[in-house]
Amino acid sequence: MTHVATQLNTWLAEIHPALRLDEAGACVIAAGNNRDLELFADTNTARFFLSTKLMDLPAQGQSGFFIKVLAMNLFMQDTRGATVAVDEQAGEVVLCFSQTMEEGDAVSFRNVLQNFTETARTLQQQMSTLVTATNEAAGPAGTFTQYQHAAPPAAPIFEDINPMSRIGHLV
Repeated sequence: MTHVATQLNTWLAEIHPALRLDEAGACVIAAGNNRDLELFADTNTARFFLSTKLMDLPAQGQSGFFIKVLAMNLFMQDTRGATVAVDEQAGEVVLCFSQTMEEGDAVSFRNVLQNFTETARTLQQQMSTLVTATNEAAGPAGTFTQYQHAAPPAAPIFEDINPMSRIGHLV
């Protein structure tokens, strides 16, 4: 067993004694409310990966749905550092996250699991609402017809600063 697997197994055992990576370096964690977290250890890169299903791909209005879902990934604010992805083979929308083992300890690992679970719950609710709205806005044959971009802010968000004026202060 590698150092990565040993460390993850130690952290998992602190959460629950029955949690343990299998011989392939994977573990499914039941996070409540019908949510399973899939944990994978990558011994080559000393990283762990988390994923969880958010929903099945919608049958109609997919173009508008995908635009909104991709917007959730922008700057990773809505996803809290995770990524929303599509598993084409399974026909699912999935939330994914990875982190190096060097960046964590048992407490931060537990926090990652809790934050990932909460983020998945929030995104799942948003996507459910989005699918309903997309289906209602879909025209005949499931074509999306009412997607609108958000209006630009009335005033600039950032002050226009000349970065060259501050370079002398950085050195």
